[in-house]
Amino acid sequence: MTGAIAMLRLPRKKRAVRHRSSKLWTGTSILAAMLVVGVIVNLTADPIAQDLTQRLIPPSLAHPFGTDELGRSVLIRALAATTLDVPLAIGAALLPAILGTLLGLLAGYGGRIADTVVMRLGDMLQAFPSYVLMIVVVFIIGPGINAFLIAIATINWVAYARLVRSQVLVIREMDYVHAARIGGLGGARVALRHVLPNALPQVIVYLAADAVLALILLSGLSFLGLGVASPTPEWGLMINQGRLFVQSAWWLTVFPGLMIVIAAAGFSLISDALDDWSRV
Repeated sequence: MTGAIAMLRLPRKKRAVRHRSSKLWTGTSILAAMLVVGVIVNLTADPIAQDLTQRLIPPSLAHPFGTDELGRSVLIRALAATTLDVPLAIGAALLPAILGTLLGLLAGYGGRIADTVVMRLGDMLQAFPSYVLMIVVVFIIGPGINAFLIAIATINWVAYARLVRSQVLVIREMDYVHAARIGGLGGARVALRHVLPNALPQVIVYLAADAVLALILLSGLSFLGLGVASPTPEWGLMINQGRLFVQSAWWLTVFPGLMIVIAAAGFSLISDALDDWSRV
């Protein structure tokens, strides 16, 4: 009977593994394809070249995404922006993940004082609306890519710190951690070699999901004029420039928005796949 049940369960388990792998492969393929095409476009075309004789041409065979108010190809600019938006979204998720992971490890393993300082600092930051606080930080530092990365790292580390801290509080009481302490290993070595690696899986899952938020925040700041500056092609900036022509030239906002949706779908598929793997 037990063998028969195992035989029945095996195909279902294989289907689940195949489903997780397909989501991971699909999400990775979407982002990789976007980046490869973006690199090729940047090498073979000029996304900021203007041709005023081709202003506001609707989508056609010659210009599949149409042209903007300066005669620039929306397709070329939207694809070229991939090499900026996607890496920035990854970097904007990675920086707070590293900072938050280290602070969460310190809070969970460094004792009561460290825990109090880190968590109260996080409470102070979370008392303000994140988008408003990010705009304030960008205003203080000045618009630009570096300001965006610093602002998002300053604000978004709190979620990672809380996640890692909760994991560390459980892991530090495990038998193998006590054995490492009894074996004479120092506190820092135990934390980095035995505690931290076991707290990272959930961080990786959250990192992939956070890249979607980072992508939207970058586009939002550029839309407000606080992110990437013109004439650099960036999806949020393109939407902002196209809003003045939204009734007469809908393609100026629709196609950059569609690129954001596609990239976000790629990150979401990767996050879902990693979340499924972490639950196994």
